[in-house]
Amino acid sequence: MVCVAVRALLVLLAGGGYLASGITHPNFISRKVASSFNSPVSSCTLRSVRLAMPTIRACAALCHLETNCKLYCLKDDVCTLSSALVNIRYPGGDPNDPIYTGVLTYDRCYSTTWSFSDVTQYIQSVDSSSIFDPDFPAVDAVNGFYCYGPLFYCFIGNLADPRGWWTADLGAPRRVSTVRVWTRADNHLHPMFNYVDISLGNSSDYNNPVFDTFPAEPPTSGMIVTFTASPPVTGQYLKLKSEGGPHPIAICHIEILE
Repeated sequence: MVCVAVRALLVLLAGGGYLASGITHPNFISRKVASSFNSPVSSCTLRSVRLAMPTIRACAALCHLETNCKLYCLKDDVCTLSSALVNIRYPGGDPNDPIYTGVLTYDRCYSTTWSFSDVTQYIQSVDSSSIFDPDFPAVDAVNGFYCYGPLFYCFIGNLADPRGWWTADLGAPRRVSTVRVWTRADNHLHPMFNYVDISLGNSSDYNNPVFDTFPAEPPTSGMIVTFTASPPVTGQYLKLKSEGGPHPIAICHIEILE
């Protein structure tokens, strides 16, 4: 009954635009991330709330109550809730970005989705068989920011490369149980993630055993493709390769979990 009462109080206060500080959910875990972003973050904003007592705990409590909230930021007395996926690889907004001009800066930001078991934090380098355009490089798949839907910060292979690949050097042999890939979700006619194999091992030429396979094509609205291995596999060199064609491979966000 106490938990229900507390939740009801939070909903009531949040609805009025104010929230008491110091109330957080015991299972609500978040990690501090960069506090500045280029313009794409605006398309992920769920809402902004002016707080009577502006603390990061109050902002976190609001995020916990908001459906699809994955990032919360505090600036002065305003708490901004966002659906953007952000992790510690994201370096922050770049004022010299040639495409996404303008930088939004907050006092502090925290991500609710970053996992301590995500080994993308150890990636030393990435590569791909081709790129569609310099604006969609291989590194964008693991740059630490993704806003589900728009084609912001996605890696896209060249249109003439229907069996393209993407690789990552994890820096050292890492134990991997799950790989999650966010496919493009902008309702493009071709999702560009057709019949993809993942391999993982310690051969630096990336000729390693198959980790798992996605034997299908995702919907144009996008999906999270989950690859798993049981038992987990240990390796340093990870490769995703499209085996289906006739379209290139595209990766908007990737998590590599122990």
